[in-house]
Amino acid sequence: MIIIDKEHANSILRYTISVLKGKEFTATYKTKLEFALYNKESLLKAGFWWQAKNLDYWIHRYQRGDFTASAEADRHRSGGEDSP
Repeated sequence: MIIIDKEHANSILRYTISVLKGKEFTATYKTKLEFALYNKESLLKAGFWWQAKNLDYWIHRYQRGDFTASAEADRHRSGGEDSP
C-alpha cells in the first residue's frame, strides 16, 4: 500500500478504527484483526509512526472485546487463540 501524505495516513487510521468497531463491513474476528495489522505495518513502513501507534491502541481494544458483545463469539468461531 502506498501512503502519500499525513492526510492519507489519517484517513487509513480512521477507516481501520471504523472497521474494528464493526461499522464498515461484516467479517470474522480474525479477518478484521489481520486487516488492521496489515494497515498498521503499512503505516510503519511509510514512516507514519504516530498513526501506527494509535492504531495499535485500537487493535488492543478490539482484541480485548471492547467494541461488540459478540467479539468473543467471533473469536471462537474463527479459530482465534482463545478457542478450545
